[in-house]
Amino acid sequence: MFNYGSACPINHYDYGLECSGHNDAFNILQKSLTKEGSICILSDGNKERFELQPEFYEKELKIVGSSDGWDYKKHSEWFINEVRNDTKLNKIFEKKIKKEELISCFEDIAEGKINPLKVLVEY
Repeated sequence: MFNYGSACPINHYDYGLECSGHNDAFNILQKSLTKEGSICILSDGNKERFELQPEFYEKELKIVGSSDGWDYKKHSEWFINEVRNDTKLNKIFEKKIKKEELISCFEDIAEGKINPLKVLVEY
Protein backbone atom coordinates (compact mmCIF):
# COMPACT_ATOMS: atom_id res chain seq x y z
CA MET A 1 0.00 0.00 0.00
CA PHE A 2 1.37 3.38 -0.98
CA ASN A 3 0.16 6.73 0.33
CA TYR A 4 1.39 8.53 -2.78
CA GLY A 5 1.46 7.33 -6.36
CA SER A 6 5.04 8.56 -6.73
CA ALA A 7 6.12 6.03 -4.07
CA CYS A 8 4.75 3.07 -6.03
CA PRO A 9 7.17 1.32 -8.39
CA ILE A 10 6.26 1.38 -12.08
CA ASN A 11 6.21 -1.83 -14.15
CA HIS A 12 7.05 -3.88 -11.07
CA TYR A 13 4.20 -6.25 -10.11
CA ASP A 14 2.70 -9.13 -12.08
CA TYR A 15 -0.58 -9.16 -10.11
CA GLY A 16 -2.62 -6.60 -8.24
CA LEU A 17 -5.78 -6.33 -6.16
CA GLU A 18 -8.11 -3.34 -6.29
CA CYS A 19 -10.24 -3.05 -3.19
CA SER A 20 -10.12 0.66 -2.35
CA GLY A 21 -12.98 1.83 -4.54
CA HIS A 22 -10.93 4.88 -5.60
CA ASN A 23 -10.01 5.62 -9.20
CA ASP A 24 -6.65 7.18 -8.22
CA ALA A 25 -5.63 3.88 -6.62
CA PHE A 26 -6.84 1.95 -9.66
CA ASN A 27 -4.75 4.24 -11.92
CA ILE A 28 -1.63 3.71 -9.79
CA LEU A 29 -2.21 -0.05 -9.88
CA GLN A 30 -2.30 -0.06 -13.69
CA LYS A 31 0.99 1.84 -13.81
CA SER A 32 2.64 -0.52 -11.30
CA LEU A 33 1.88 -3.73 -13.21
CA THR A 34 4.20 -5.40 -15.70
CA LYS A 35 3.25 -6.27 -19.27
CA GLU A 36 0.39 -8.81 -19.37
CA GLY A 37 -0.22 -8.34 -15.64
CA SER A 38 -3.52 -9.21 -13.98
CA ILE A 39 -5.81 -7.11 -11.82
CA CYS A 40 -8.36 -8.72 -9.51
CA ILE A 41 -11.09 -6.21 -8.65
CA LEU A 42 -12.70 -6.69 -5.24
CA SER A 43 -14.42 -3.33 -5.33
CA ASP A 44 -17.60 -2.52 -7.17
CA GLY A 45 -16.76 1.11 -7.86
CA ASN A 46 -19.52 2.49 -5.65
CA LYS A 47 -17.18 5.22 -4.39
CA GLU A 48 -15.77 6.30 -7.73
CA ARG A 49 -15.98 5.18 -11.34
CA PHE A 50 -12.94 3.19 -12.47
CA GLU A 51 -11.23 4.30 -15.68
CA LEU A 52 -8.81 2.29 -17.78
CA GLN A 53 -5.55 4.13 -18.34
CA PRO A 54 -3.33 4.03 -21.44
CA GLU A 55 -1.13 1.55 -19.54
CA PHE A 56 -4.01 -0.94 -19.51
CA TYR A 57 -3.90 -1.18 -23.30
CA GLU A 58 -0.15 -0.66 -23.76
CA LYS A 59 0.70 -3.45 -21.29
CA GLU A 60 -2.19 -5.69 -22.37
CA LEU A 61 -3.38 -6.02 -18.76
CA LYS A 62 -6.18 -8.37 -17.71
CA ILE A 63 -9.01 -7.76 -15.25
CA VAL A 64 -10.68 -10.57 -13.34
CA GLY A 65 -14.01 -10.22 -11.53
CA SER A 66 -15.76 -7.63 -9.45
CA SER A 67 -17.81 -7.72 -6.28
CA ASP A 68 -20.90 -8.07 -8.43
CA GLY A 69 -19.51 -11.27 -9.96
CA TRP A 70 -17.56 -13.87 -8.02
CA ASP A 71 -17.78 -13.81 -4.26
CA TYR A 72 -14.75 -12.85 -2.17
CA LYS A 73 -13.76 -16.49 -1.59
CA LYS A 74 -13.61 -17.15 -5.34
CA HIS A 75 -11.54 -13.99 -5.87
CA SER A 76 -9.09 -14.94 -3.15
CA GLU A 77 -8.80 -18.51 -4.51
CA TRP A 78 -8.00 -17.11 -7.95
CA PHE A 79 -5.44 -14.70 -6.51
CA ILE A 80 -3.71 -17.31 -4.34
CA ASN A 81 -3.55 -19.81 -7.21
CA GLU A 82 -2.08 -17.18 -9.53
CA VAL A 83 0.61 -16.06 -7.11
CA ARG A 84 1.40 -19.32 -5.29
CA ASN A 85 4.73 -19.72 -7.08
CA ASP A 86 5.43 -16.04 -7.69
CA THR A 87 8.41 -15.34 -5.43
CA LYS A 88 8.33 -11.55 -5.93
CA LEU A 89 4.76 -11.30 -4.70
CA ASN A 90 5.26 -13.74 -1.85
CA LYS A 91 8.03 -11.51 -0.47
CA ILE A 92 5.52 -8.76 0.42
CA PHE A 93 4.11 -10.89 3.24
CA GLU A 94 6.19 -10.53 6.39
CA LYS A 95 4.46 -13.42 8.12
CA LYS A 96 2.69 -16.53 6.82
CA ILE A 97 0.34 -18.49 9.03
CA LYS A 98 -2.28 -21.21 8.80
CA LYS A 99 -5.91 -20.35 9.58
CA GLU A 100 -5.62 -22.13 12.94
CA GLU A 101 -2.90 -19.65 13.97
CA LEU A 102 -5.01 -16.56 13.29
CA ILE A 103 -6.14 -15.91 16.87
CA SER A 104 -2.67 -16.41 18.34
CA CYS A 105 -1.22 -14.16 15.62
CA PHE A 106 -3.61 -11.33 16.59
CA GLU A 107 -2.75 -11.92 20.25
CA ASP A 108 0.99 -11.67 19.48
CA ILE A 109 0.40 -8.45 17.53
CA ALA A 110 -1.72 -6.98 20.35
CA GLU A 111 0.95 -7.85 22.91
CA GLY A 112 3.71 -6.34 20.76
CA LYS A 113 5.54 -9.66 20.31
CA ILE A 114 5.42 -9.30 16.52
CA ASN A 115 4.70 -6.35 14.25
CA PRO A 116 4.12 -7.52 10.66
CA LEU A 117 2.52 -5.14 8.18
CA LYS A 118 1.21 -7.93 5.94
CA VAL A 119 0.16 -11.42 7.05
CA LEU A 120 -0.74 -14.15 4.58
CA VAL A 121 -3.30 -16.56 6.04
CA GLU A 122 -3.30 -19.94 4.29
CA TYR A 123 -6.71 -21.63 4.32
